[in-house]
Amino acid sequence: FMDGSRARMRDNASSPPIAKYQVTPQLQIFGRLLNLFDRRYETFGILGSNFFPNGAFDPVNAGPEQFRAVAPPRAFYVGIRYDFTKPPANRE
Repeated sequence: FMDGSRARMRDNASSPPIAKYQVTPQLQIFGRLLNLFDRRYETFGILGSNFFPNGAFDPVNAGPEQFRAVAPPRAFYVGIRYDFTKPPANRE
């Protein structure tokens, strides 16, 4: 909420769970979940000075402005990693 020239956002903590599985010494599969338990999530905001009020640099007429960005929604990522520096496992 806004309080004069200050803005406050609710506290939150995020620790994205990561699952990893080592297929071979070189190959790893991983997955990651973001915002799994959040029913509502906050947007990011900051108060700053806008030096481009009319689309051009104008420091004389700079004024306070809010800069906002939408927070990431729930997401699931999967990927693989391959380490080319490790020797392949012996298959004897």
